Parts: sequence; C-alpha cells; structure tokens
Amino acid sequence: MFPELLPQDLEHARVIAREVIRVLSAKPVPQPEWVSPREASIILGISASNLEARRLDGEGPRYSKKGPRLVRYRVTDLHDWMEAGYVS
Repeated sequence: MFPELLPQDLEHARVIAREVIRVLSAKPVPQPEWVSPREASIILGISASNLEARRLDGEGPRYSKKGPRLVRYRVTDLHDWMEAGYVS
C-alpha cells in the first residue's frame, strides 16, 4: 500500500519529529499586555481605521493615551470588549 522508505528518508523523518517535539515542548512566547492600535485591530479582526473611528466615537474598547499620538490597548480589554458584544 505505501512504498518502503529509504534509510535517508527515515533519518529525515526522525530529524523532523525531534524538531516538532522540541518546538511543542518549548515554553510559550509571552504575550504582550499592551498592544498598538494596528495590533489591536488584527486581534479584533477589524481595520485600524474602523478601530480609530470607534475610539473617537467612544464605542470601542478601553484604551490608554499617553501623549498626542501614543495609543495603546490592553489585550484583556480587547477580549472583554468582544465578549460584551457576544450574542447567545
């Protein structure tokens, strides 16, 4: 049914399997607590301009503004905002 594997194919499969095990057993990459508007728009699945419009209208997720152009969103606030709009 399946063709026989050559020794070099088996060794290649072992190398790949070891790498998969190494990657899966590694510690997860820590996620940032705060993200930029562009990153927030990706998390939310909306455009950055849509997120900005919602922010200006007071309809978007909570955010922090430090200075005239530095806007940041806490990731947990993004998730909370999405959950608040959840319809069951």
